[in-house]
Amino acid sequence: MKKTGNKCIAILLAALIALSGFGDLWVYALRSVVTLTRDLTATDDATYRVTVTYDPEKTGIPDTAELVVTELTENDEDYGEYVSETARTLDVKTESVTLARAFDISLRDPATGAEYQPNASVSVSIELLSESEQAAGTIDVVHFGGDPEIMDVSQNGETVRFETNGFSIYVVMKHSTDAAPETPQVEFHYLSQNFTAAGGNTYKAGPYSFLNTSENRQTSQILTDGEKLELVTNPPNKVESGHPTEYFFGWYIVDVSNVADDGTVTYSWTDDPEHVTEKSPVSIVVDGTDIKWTMDGVTHTAPMDPLGRAHVYLAPIYENYYFVNFHMGTEGSTKADYVVARKLVVLGGDNKADIVINDVSAPSDSSYEIFTGWKPGGETTIFTTIDQNGNSVGNNDDGTYTIQLTDATFAASQSYDLYPVFTD
Repeated sequence: MKKTGNKCIAILLAALIALSGFGDLWVYALRSVVTLTRDLTATDDATYRVTVTYDPEKTGIPDTAELVVTELTENDEDYGEYVSETARTLDVKTESVTLARAFDISLRDPATGAEYQPNASVSVSIELLSESEQAAGTIDVVHFGGDPEIMDVSQNGETVRFETNGFSIYVVMKHSTDAAPETPQVEFHYLSQNFTAAGGNTYKAGPYSFLNTSENRQTSQILTDGEKLELVTNPPNKVESGHPTEYFFGWYIVDVSNVADDGTVTYSWTDDPEHVTEKSPVSIVVDGTDIKWTMDGVTHTAPMDPLGRAHVYLAPIYENYYFVNFHMGTEGSTKADYVVARKLVVLGGDNKADIVINDVSAPSDSSYEIFTGWKPGGETTIFTTIDQNGNSVGNNDDGTYTIQLTDATFAASQSYDLYPVFTD
């Protein structure tokens, strides 16, 4: 096995790089980040390069640690179980697997052999160095530090990179893209709050990284039918001069036009952005070459990729949001200050939003009057949402009654007030 390692140290206004050779061990340094590399020729005669990068101060691992990589082979008792469990976890058919290698990756004290576990995430990459022609396919990595965990990998050719908070057994599995998993999936990708304008209604942002329940970082969640999204740590509120100026309100679906190799996503807002929450399980149905999914009242159809997976991109909402207040009492009455319901309004790319109003009503204090609709504050317009017989009134084919709000509606205020109308 070829052993290489490197460590870099940055000094303000001067860069000092020291390079020294110890046989086939190389060490050099920049800042406090340590990078260790091992080349291993596996039983398939292919050479794999495993690289681990970590911060000694954050992880608590000394910069003198040694990277140890060993292969579990078919002669090892647990090899078959690791491979079959990986296929089950990834939900891929056995016949679609073109490569499966199990590696025990660890950082150890070179003097005692004691194994270190990091206190913070470390970066790992596994690269297939062999020049022999490889079948095209997707490479996934499953970590066996307890329950099998699919790592959030980025793949570039024959190299995969991921972050982890623990060392033990990792199974690298490559599977062909012409055999879809037995179970369709929807992958929800989260985009960073740090976006740049790309012209018109188009923006660019990288992935939003968050800790999962296993305390490993990921940028997406993959669900099968009946599963729920895990709670994701909210991105920080926007702050100026030490005070919050804009608050995070939730994750909304965006239209994606391009995903670059470095993970940067080019996207635009839909005319009526839809909110995705962790409240309800997802329903997934395969419809030809598409996947139809429904969650918390939101239904979408997306193309199914060769792995049987649909992709949904979510961006955080901070601005361009408003409220519709449904008041309990008529305008000017003692109960006018009380609110029956409040709806969040997110204006779309056309600066418009259609809001359903016949799903909210106000109680009447009089046995001689019934609630029949809503009236905007300071206006004479009346939206009749219930007739004299108590039947719901709609202005759409599906029975809903919607009103259209625009940026002009909120020119003077961030809220739009509706007051109840009562009829004898």
